[in-house]
Formats: sequence, structure tokens, C-alpha cells
Amino acid sequence: MTDEEQAQLWARVAREHEVEPHPGLAGQRLRLHLAVHVVVERQLVEDSPAEVGITLQRLTGQGSTRHQAIHAVAEVASDEVLSSLSDGQRYDQERYVRRLRLLGR
Repeated sequence: MTDEEQAQLWARVAREHEVEPHPGLAGQRLRLHLAVHVVVERQLVEDSPAEVGITLQRLTGQGSTRHQAIHAVAEVASDEVLSSLSDGQRYDQERYVRRLRLLGR
């Protein structure tokens, strides 16, 4: 993803949150929230891992809005990053994919 594409993605995610704000999110908390959204959106654009797109389709097919589905995936992504940071272990993409496969089942 080019720097320009990245900047456009950040701008789009920020606009979406202006239209659909989350109460209590401002400042650094909002920036972190947006950053996790951007991580998931990049995974969708890059189709890596493919399970992110598959999971998003499954969740929206079950009635979640796109935004709600992004939140569900983002929660798993955040947990995986925090786990690897707190445990001092490498990020485990296979575990991430396994957890995504469980969402909405």
C-alpha cells in the first residue's frame, strides 16, 4: 500500500467515525481505535490473511453492519497483538486465523 493510499484509508476511517462516533472515544483512545480499524482495512485490501474478508462476509451475512463486523475482527486483532506484546512472543497469524474462523459461529 502506498503512502497516498494509506493516507486515504486513514481519512476514510476518520470520516466514518465522524458520521458514526463512539461515545467516550476521543484523543489518544480515538486514535488507537482508528489505528486498529486501519489495520483491519489494510488486511482487507491486501487480502492477507484472506480469513479477514471471509469473516467480514460471514458476519455481515448474519446481520452485522460492516462497522460492527470490522469491530469484531479488530477485537481479535487487538487481542493477538496485545498477547504477543505481553507474552514476549512472536505474533501468531495461525492463531489469529483460527480465532477469526470462530467469529459468528
